[in-house]
Amino acid sequence: MSISEADEQVCSGVYAGQNSYINVTFNPGSQGQLAMVIYEWEDSDYLGVETSKTDDTLPKTYICTTDAVRASLCTAGSLGQFIFTFPQNKSIADTSIWTSIVTFPGTTAVSGDSNSSNSTVKALWDAPGGNPKVDGDDPYASPWSMTRRVGNVNRAHVEPDTMPTTPMTGKPIQYSQPIHYHLTKTGYYCIGAIPVTVLHPGDDGSKNHTHAAFSGTVLFQNEFYGQLAAAEYPKITFYMVMMLVYTAFAVAWAVLCLRHRYDLLPIQ
Repeated sequence: MSISEADEQVCSGVYAGQNSYINVTFNPGSQGQLAMVIYEWEDSDYLGVETSKTDDTLPKTYICTTDAVRASLCTAGSLGQFIFTFPQNKSIADTSIWTSIVTFPGTTAVSGDSNSSNSTVKALWDAPGGNPKVDGDDPYASPWSMTRRVGNVNRAHVEPDTMPTTPMTGKPIQYSQPIHYHLTKTGYYCIGAIPVTVLHPGDDGSKNHTHAAFSGTVLFQNEFYGQLAAAEYPKITFYMVMMLVYTAFAVAWAVLCLRHRYDLLPIQ
């Protein structure tokens, strides 16, 4: 599947096992900074924070930006990252969520952990096209392109996945190789990559901004071989049994037709 600033989220069902994983590869020429998240759909409720306690019509806020910090929806230390809301007895380690700031070569990361002068609240703008809004009550109404699409597997043989998941250190990742996510649970997985606009104050008082522009591909690798949709894989045994039943009926029907061919031919 393709992913870019125009198609910020892609999803697919994945049948997990020893050989299953997700790989996110960005194309050369990608630039800027983005907030990235990988999660299983059951954990989607933890994404974002309520924008208003009094106005239920406002959508959630998902990215920690300048306005979000000023509204006390997140802290300056989370600037540029996804915002999560967990109950008291749960943390991100208890979920399927993987998240990080990703920067491309030639881009200086701006985050709450940065020691540069750019790490102030003024350093991060909202995305020019607006931050993503996901309707928690109706996940299929999301403008995040929540179309149920199934990834293609272009290899005839799947090697065991021995590569560990890309570490989630809390610090920005300078992209140099595909981001790898090992799957241990069958489910419906989504990858979100949201571009952010970074403001760089100049020495002469000017303000230069960097808009993220990226494109890439997402590989959803199932446990099994081939290009069968993950949702169909558990039905293989049923399909095989039905094929044998249909074959038996077909053979029986052919035998009866042969035995009564002299009666059937005049009728035809």
